[in-house]
Amino acid sequence: MLSPTDPDAREGRGRPVQKRANMITSYRRAAAALERVPDLALLLTRLTLGALFIDHALQKYRADGGIAGFGAFLRSLGNIPAPTLTSQVVPVLELVGGAALIAGILTRVFALLLAGEMVVTGFVVKAFDLHQPLVGATTAGVELDLLYLVLLVTALLLGPGRASVDRVVGLERGRPQRSRIEARCDNGETTVHSGH
Repeated sequence: MLSPTDPDAREGRGRPVQKRANMITSYRRAAAALERVPDLALLLTRLTLGALFIDHALQKYRADGGIAGFGAFLRSLGNIPAPTLTSQVVPVLELVGGAALIAGILTRVFALLLAGEMVVTGFVVKAFDLHQPLVGATTAGVELDLLYLVLLVTALLLGPGRASVDRVVGLERGRPQRSRIEARCDNGETTVHSGH
C-alpha cells in the first residue's frame, strides 16, 4: 500500500485534477474557435428559413384550388381580416421574403414581416381557430410556427451576417470590435485597469 508521502501516491491524486484542467482548456479552445464563425450560423439560419418559406409559398400555388383554395380556407376560419387579399399577399410574402432571406437583402425587414405571419399562423390560426396543441401528435402543431418565429427574431436582432447583400451594399455593418476589457478577460487576465 502506498503512503500519502509516496511520490507515486501524490501523482495519482493529481491526475484527475490535471485531466479536468485539460478538458476545460480543450473546451475553451473549441468554444473560442466556434466564436470566430457566428456568421456561418446566421447564413445557415437565413438559407434554411428562406428555402422553407419558398417551399411553403409554392405549396400554396400548387395545392388543389391554388390561391383560390387558400383563400377559401382563410374565409372558413372567420377571423382572418380580408381573407381574399391575405390569400394573395401571404404566398408572395413567403416567396419574395424567402428569396430575400437567402440572398440577405433587407433581411431585418423580411424577418419582421415573416415573424408577424408566424404569430398569426401559429397563435391565431392554429392555436385559436384550429385548436391545435403546442406539439401536434400527428401533424405539426404550434411548435413549428414557434420555431420559425424564434429563428426569424434571431435574424431580426442579429442581422444577416457577412455573407449577405445587405453587408456588401453597406446596409449592415460588421459587429463592433471587442473591447480591451473583453480581450483581457479572454486572455486570462483577471485585473482590469481603469486607465486613470
